[in-house]
Amino acid sequence: MRRQRISRQQFVRLTRAMVSSALLVAAFALARPVAAQAPPAASTTKQPTSQAKDELARELYQRGDDKYGRGDYRGAARDFERAYELSGRPALLYNLGNVYEKLTRYDDALRSLRAYLPIAPDARKVEVEARIVKLEPLAATQRAAVPVPAPAGPPPTAAEATPLSGQTIAGISLLAVGALGMGVGAVFGGAARGARSDAQRLCPQVGAVRECTDDARGVLADDERYSLAADIGLLAGGAALALGAGLLVAELVGQDDAAADGEPE
Repeated sequence: MRRQRISRQQFVRLTRAMVSSALLVAAFALARPVAAQAPPAASTTKQPTSQAKDELARELYQRGDDKYGRGDYRGAARDFERAYELSGRPALLYNLGNVYEKLTRYDDALRSLRAYLPIAPDARKVEVEARIVKLEPLAATQRAAVPVPAPAGPPPTAAEATPLSGQTIAGISLLAVGALGMGVGAVFGGAARGARSDAQRLCPQVGAVRECTDDARGVLADDERYSLAADIGLLAGGAALALGAGLLVAELVGQDDAAADGEPE
């Protein structure tokens, strides 16, 4: 049976496609880890000074006190919390205890008043202690009324919890391209052996020399093209397989090193 020949243009297009695919995946594999290691850009946001923090905390306190007087306890709690974060002034704990009690957040009110008690003025200590005594049973009742959450399902596996890194994806892609290149090389290698066999049949031995027919010349040209395509496919496929395996091994070694660094000595 006569084998179908490929034209020179088809051969050139196929060879270019194979080489371009291998180069594209290799470039992607090499570029991703470098991009991941790029240092973060320096922040240009100015941090507020201590004086600016105090002024903002004072403004938030005034705003919260106004909201508290108008009955907007949620808004007052937000302003008092933010003011305490900025200034750390213990006196704000008393305000937080008041607003948390209004919001029936008894545990939060207890924590705030207990933290405030050691630094409270003597004239206010008795009041704060009395309020703590009053809030303790309310907080206990509130905690007891909270429904127990249903048991959580099984924890996600490592494969579900951790997405694949760019280096891992690049390594797998290179392995796939390498396998494809090796397969294409094997196919063209078989075609080259077939063409060589046909050429030997069309070039019978006559005495000390072989005489080839006109058809044999085309078969010999096919043999050269197939052999070159096989070499390119096998070389590109082998290189892609080696690079992909190297990336995966490097990723595994990096994960082991990170796990070892995180273990307590």
